[in-house]
Order: sequence, then C-alpha cells, then structure tokens
Amino acid sequence: MAEVTYEFSTASFPISRYTDPSEILDFCRDRGIDESEFYSFNRDKVEIDGDFIGFKVGGWDDLIDLASILESCDVNEEGAYIAYCHDMGTVCTYSEFSDAWQGAYHSAMDFAQEFCEECYDMDKLPEFLRYNIDWEGVASDFRHDYTFLENPSGGVYVFRNV
Repeated sequence: MAEVTYEFSTASFPISRYTDPSEILDFCRDRGIDESEFYSFNRDKVEIDGDFIGFKVGGWDDLIDLASILESCDVNEEGAYIAYCHDMGTVCTYSEFSDAWQGAYHSAMDFAQEFCEECYDMDKLPEFLRYNIDWEGVASDFRHDYTFLENPSGGVYVFRNV
C-alpha cells in the first residue's frame, strides 16, 4: 500500500494514520513543530512512497482524503489512481476515478482490440478483414474518448474521458 506522508522540518508525518486535521496539529504540538508549519500547508512537502507528488492538494482535508482513497484501492488500482490524479492535476474522488477507470493493458492497441472484440461480433467479418485491422489506427481514434497513461510497471492505464 502507498504511504502518504507530509515532511515537516523536523519530522515525517504519516497521513494515512489520521482522519482529522486536528490530529495532525496535535502531532505537531507533541513533537515541538512550530504550528505555523501546520497552518502554512505546502503541497511540495507531500510525498507518496518517498516521491513528491506533482498534483494539487488543497490542504489537510484533501491530503487525508488522498490517503484514505489509496488505502481503499486494491494493488492494481493504486498506481492507476495516482497516475489519474497527476493527469487531472488534483486529488480526485474515488468515484471520479472509478467512473473513468477501464483497466491496465499491455498497450493502447490491446485495449482497442479487446474493446472491439467485446462489443462487436468480429466473427461476422470476413477473415481477410478481421486479420488486417489496423489496431494502431483504431487505438489512435480511441484517444478522443479515452486517455492512455503510462504504467511504470509496463503497459498503459486506460481511462474513459468523462
């Protein structure tokens, strides 16, 4: 599971263990961290698994939501959720993510072919057509309705543009 932390000047704070900003303020007080650090929330100090995030986090409530959502994601969704937030430029709700999430595929072409085979009776096409479909071109056309994001483990994450 991804660990969401906030880097105070003298301590790293594990967000996923808390559900209310007042608990974070108590953490600061208990560790002698100046309260001004708490009140001057800085998104550049937010990390997920040690990497700084590159999307907008509006404040402590957003950060707590982010940690909670990542906790509820299964292993396959976690990386996709983070990639989706990066693409959207902000913390997204789980509902926004799940409405758009189509899955992880080896390539955009694999997604296009699987989509067409599930939605259309490809067996009705003559063999010479079926085996000569330009799946790269079909995938390119799908980019109007779908977003393909790189999966760091290989392949792509696919999201429907909603």
